[in-house]
Amino acid sequence: MKLNMRFATRVNKILSEEGISAEEFATMLELNTKYVRELLTGNRVVTKEIVKKTAEVLNVSVEELVKSDQKPGTDIEIVHLYGQFDSRQGRRAIDEMKFLINNYMGLLERKEKLSKDE
Repeated sequence: MKLNMRFATRVNKILSEEGISAEEFATMLELNTKYVRELLTGNRVVTKEIVKKTAEVLNVSVEELVKSDQKPGTDIEIVHLYGQFDSRQGRRAIDEMKFLINNYMGLLERKEKLSKDE
């Protein structure tokens, strides 16, 4: 699930549980109601500022609003809250990150094996 939809789903659930309307939420965030409604439907790009402010206003952690539901051991999902990639740059950056992580994990495994052999 993409960050925008994951954020919208989690925030809507919290608002529903707390009985807070979109208009009230917009006032709490000091944002335009139309903009907040677009955030709550997943039709707006979520920025790090919005995530942080939402976490503060709703008294939850940032992680709770954006964490991935993927289980460990599956493909890694990288959430980048400091800007947006275009799709080609994003795929390239993710592929490079996976490559580096896999190499690092391989080095750790080899180091562990060598220390067991000694």
